[in-house]
Amino acid sequence: MLQLGGQPEMMAALKSGAVQGAMLNAEFAIMARRDGFRDLVDVASLGLTFPGSGLNSSRTFIRNRRDVVLRVLRAYSDSIHYGITQKQFAVGVLGKYLKSQDVPFLEAVHEMYLGKYIPKIPYPSVESMKRALDDIAERDPRGKSARAEQFIDASLMQELDKDGFIKQLWR
Repeated sequence: MLQLGGQPEMMAALKSGAVQGAMLNAEFAIMARRDGFRDLVDVASLGLTFPGSGLNSSRTFIRNRRDVVLRVLRAYSDSIHYGITQKQFAVGVLGKYLKSQDVPFLEAVHEMYLGKYIPKIPYPSVESMKRALDDIAERDPRGKSARAEQFIDASLMQELDKDGFIKQLWR
C-alpha cells in the first residue's frame, strides 16, 4: 500500500506503471476504463452502504429552525429529481464544474452518481451509520457503545413524505 496523494496522482501512478491498482472515485474510474484499465472491484455493487456525502446539522439548529431545514431538504430532494429527470441539463452542469466537454464521460458520471450512488429519496440510512460506527469501533471503543440512531434524524424526510411532497415530486 502506498499513499500517493489525490485522484490525479493515483491516476498518474497507474498510467506510469508505478502501481498496479488504485482506489479511484467515479470520475477517475471512468477515465481509467477509457485508458484500458479494468475494474477489480466495483465497491458500489457490493451493497456496503456507508454514509458518504449528506446533509448535516446540529440538533439545536434542527430544533430551533426546523422550517429552514425542511426547506433545504425540499430543495435537495427537488435537485435530485431534477438531475435525474433533466439529464441534458445535469450533464451540462457536470461539464461546467468538472471543466469538461466530453459528453460520453459526463453522461457516465451522471449515470454513476444519479443512477447508483445518490438515492432518489434521500432518507438517512441507519444501516450505513451502523457500518461507520463498526469501522470507528476498531480504533475507538466509543464506537461500540454508540447507536446509529443517535446520529440521524429521519423525521424530517418522514415529514416530507407524509405531507405528500415526495409523492408529488416523483408523480
